[in-house]
Amino acid sequence: MSCSRASARNFHLDEKRIYATGHSNGGLFTYLLWAERGDTFAALAPSAALLAHGYEKFKPSPSCTSAARRIRWSKFAWQARMIDYVLKLNGCGPRQPDTLAIVPYASAKGADVATYLHAGGHRYDPAAPALIVKFFQAHPKP
Repeated sequence: MSCSRASARNFHLDEKRIYATGHSNGGLFTYLLWAERGDTFAALAPSAALLAHGYEKFKPSPSCTSAARRIRWSKFAWQARMIDYVLKLNGCGPRQPDTLAIVPYASAKGADVATYLHAGGHRYDPAAPALIVKFFQAHPKP
């Protein structure tokens, strides 16, 4: 899936800067977009989510994942496994556990990862948008 040339002209789309982000169910949808339309996006930023099935379709892509240590519906351990999968897929080093801050991981495949862990529950952390925008700005599509 790519934008038509007419749409790109009419709406001034920069196809090197198409991103997806979402929180909770939106984060799940962000992962689903990665699995089904990953080539469309320069980078993705799921928050408070995981994808139980279909993640095997992921191709390496820059990602900035937000997760909470305390969350009722989606255990942090499940989110941590998703983060670990992405780090391995993207050729990054192992996850630094229990670091409550943004942690960058350089990728051997050109698909950097950043994680933002916070102590809050299932809320969209107020610091996340600025961190995601900064990550997206630094990761246009090659």
